Amino acid sequence: MEGPSLLQRFQASMVIAGVGDAMGYYNGHWEFSLSGLKIHEEMNEKGGIAKLNISPPWFPVSDDTVMLIASAEAMIAVDKEQKGSKEYNQEIVVKNFIKEYLDCRDDFGGRAPGPTTLMSLAKLSKGLHWSKIEYNPRGGGCGGSMRSMCIGLRYANEKPEEKRADEKWDRSKIKRFKLTSTSIESGRLTHNNPIGFLGSYISALFTAYAIEGVEPVLWGQKLIDEDFESCMEYLRNHHQWEDYESDVANFFKKFKDYFALRKIYVEKYDYNSPLPIPQFPERYGVAERDEFYQSIAFEQRWGGSSGDDSCIIAYDALLGSKGDYEEFVKRGVLHGGDNDSTGCIGGAWFGAFYGMKGVPECNFKHLEKRKELEELGQRLFELYERDQH
Repeated sequence: MEGPSLLQRFQASMVIAGVGDAMGYYNGHWEFSLSGLKIHEEMNEKGGIAKLNISPPWFPVSDDTVMLIASAEAMIAVDKEQKGSKEYNQEIVVKNFIKEYLDCRDDFGGRAPGPTTLMSLAKLSKGLHWSKIEYNPRGGGCGGSMRSMCIGLRYANEKPEEKRADEKWDRSKIKRFKLTSTSIESGRLTHNNPIGFLGSYISALFTAYAIEGVEPVLWGQKLIDEDFESCMEYLRNHHQWEDYESDVANFFKKFKDYFALRKIYVEKYDYNSPLPIPQFPERYGVAERDEFYQSIAFEQRWGGSSGDDSCIIAYDALLGSKGDYEEFVKRGVLHGGDNDSTGCIGGAWFGAFYGMKGVPECNFKHLEKRKELEELGQRLFELYERDQH
C-alpha cells in the first residue's frame, strides 16, 4: 500500500498538531488536570478516541494552534517581502514573526495564552527591538516549542538521494542554519531562556527529520551526531552567551539522559545497522507515564509545561506509539499536565512522518481552523518544493 505523499504529510503535520492541541485542551478541562487516569476515564466514557468529535464548543483549539498558524504566516510573509529570494535576512524574518505574533493576540480570547508570552508580546508592542530582549531566568516555558514545528516544514532538507551531485555548496547546511536561526530567534521573542527557545529549536528540527524520512528512533542520534555542534556554534556567538551557557548545558544533558534511558544513542553509530529498539519499562501505563512525565518536568509537577520536557514527552509518546495514532494520543495527549502542548508538538511530528494514518475522521473533520491549517501546510510545501530547484 502506497504511503502518503509529501504534500499530504505537510498538511497532516499542521492538522494533527491542531487535533492534539484541541483534544488536550478540552476547553481547559483536560489541560489543567494533573491526573492522566481521570482523563482516560472521561475519554472512555465518551466512547474512546475513535468517538471524540474534536470541534467547538467543547474542543476548540488553544493558543498553541493560534500561534502555530502565526508562525507559518510569518514565514510565508517573509517570502513575499523578499519576493522569493533565497537570501536569509534575519531582521526581516524576525520582524515578520513579531508582527504575526502581535496580530494573533486578537484571537487569544478563551484560549488560555501563557503569562510569559503575553508579557513578552506587550513589551514588543511598545517598540522594544528583538535584539534588546533581556534574558529571563523564568522564561523556560513551552510557549516556543508549541508553535515552531512548521519552521521544520519550511526548512526541511530534501532526502540525501535527492541532492544534486553537482552542487557547488552544501545546500543542506544552509537550510539547517535557517532552521536553527529562525526557531531560536522566534522562540526568544517570548521565552528568552535556553530551556524555552531550545524547545522551539527541537520542535522544528524533529519536524524536519520527519519530513526528511529519518526514522523517529534515530532523531536523538542524528541530533547529537549531526546538528548539536552547529547549534552550539550559533549559541556561542550570541551576545548573551554568558547568560545562556548553564541553561544550554542543562537542556542538552536532559535530552542525552533521555536518549540513554531509552537506549537509542550510541557513540559512533553505524547508520547501516539495524534500527535500535527503544527500551520502555515493563509496566508503563497511564499512571507510570504520569509519574515519569512529572519527574522530568519543571519543579516536577506540570509535565509538558517547559521547552525541554514538552519535547521529550512528545518524543516519548511518538516512540512508544510505533506509528499507531491512538497509542500516540493515549501517551502524548491524554496525560496529566500541559497535554495540549505535548499533543500539538507530537501531533505535528506524527503527521509529518506518518500522514493521516489511523486518524479517525471525527477527530479532524470539524476541527476548528482545519481548512486554514491545510492551506498553510500546502503553502509551506510549495515553498519547500521551490527550494529544491
